[in-house]
Amino acid sequence: MFGQVYTGSLTGNITDISGAVLPDAKAVLTDEQKGFTYSATSDNEGRFVLRNLPPGTYRLRWLQRGCRISHRV
Repeated sequence: MFGQVYTGSLTGNITDISGAVLPDAKAVLTDEQKGFTYSATSDNEGRFVLRNLPPGTYRLRWLQRGCRISHRV
């Protein structure tokens, strides 16, 4: 018996405006309808992954000490 999975994942790289990677930055994904949040911390290369995300409309922001907050929908 096989089941279907209805979740997805999001991966990316966090960089500053000059393109330099931001290690230890926090990626925060918020479900705009339900208000749930998911977060991950970037590695030394600025990479992050968020797993097991249900379908929805999300807002992505990333936080790094000394940087302005950025948003993506």
